[in-house]
Amino acid sequence: MGSRSLPLLCLVAVAITTGWIGESHAAPPVEVNSCGQFATKGFLGGDLDCTGFPGDAVTIERSLDLNGFTLTGGLLSAVTCLKSCKINGPGTITGSGAFGVNIHGVGKVTEVNLTDNGLAGVQCFEKCKVRGPATISGNGNNGVRASSATIRDVVLSGNSGPAVEAQNNKQRGRAKLRDSIVTGNGSGVLADRKVVLRDTTVSGNGQFGILSGDSPICEKRGVAVLRDSNVTGNGIDVECGVTIACADVATCMGTPKLKGTATCDTSYMVGSGVPGDDWDTCALD
Repeated sequence: MGSRSLPLLCLVAVAITTGWIGESHAAPPVEVNSCGQFATKGFLGGDLDCTGFPGDAVTIERSLDLNGFTLTGGLLSAVTCLKSCKINGPGTITGSGAFGVNIHGVGKVTEVNLTDNGLAGVQCFEKCKVRGPATISGNGNNGVRASSATIRDVVLSGNSGPAVEAQNNKQRGRAKLRDSIVTGNGSGVLADRKVVLRDTTVSGNGQFGILSGDSPICEKRGVAVLRDSNVTGNGIDVECGVTIACADVATCMGTPKLKGTATCDTSYMVGSGVPGDDWDTCALD
């Protein structure tokens, strides 16, 4: 059954009586200076250390400005956004037991270092845009985890799992990286459907540099496009080639595409076993 809209006059009356009309009536940002605090729009006026706090250190509805300061999380997430939100740097979010930033919607994180969090630097339930300059390092699993991710000017290093993981229930996750470095992680960049790199280096990661497709089933096509990017020296885990397949670039049912000055050493056809078959695309195939 369809719904009926309020007449325009009624909407205006509601706006006047409630103060809901125009940006001038929006709640101003408030300083976040205590652990467990909630703010619609918040900002840090100094470092905030919530080590050991038994919950989310800060809960935000719309935005948080770090203003160059450091937020240290507690036992759960350092920042939880109840819906789509923006986290603005410069600044650092570190030391949470779970996520540095956990966004229940679309997220935009700008110039924020995300380090040494228990599960991931940032998780977005929907799309996530991460813009540097920034470092995302030392997190217990992912650097960035999202339904789809767009990343620019970020160094992702030393994360225990995949540096970037773009996956969702519909298996349509996509990851785009530009002007970034991905090195020394458990794996590099993983996505359900498509990985696109531009002017990006992916090297020295444990299993895959890039994995595009629903591994290991490989029922749908996975696309990898490298433009002026270097994806080499990945697959250094001791189990590579023994119990697991590893490569610089791995895709399902689709040959990796190298454009401009792009280079890779090894490729892998997902689902072809261990050590498996390659695409005859990279230098050492």
